[in-house]
Amino acid sequence: MGNPRRATGIERAWNVLLAVASGLATATIPAAVCLGVFALGGRATVGVVIVIVCLVPWLAFSVHTGLEASSRAERIRQSDASAW
Repeated sequence: MGNPRRATGIERAWNVLLAVASGLATATIPAAVCLGVFALGGRATVGVVIVIVCLVPWLAFSVHTGLEASSRAERIRQSDASAW
């Protein structure tokens, strides 16, 4: 009975920003572990590789999870709007 409300571009950009921030926040623990290994190892290239190997997948997973939650919230908003 009417068009369900869709997220605006600003709302979508905000959701992506929140997902990235969430990913960065949750990535601090593995990053700290990786940097600790780097400090013990003392070799810059090994440390950088370790940080990339640990941080990138964790960050990608966190961002994906945040975007999925945002998408789920959008679907719920649309179904609620169409119920009225």
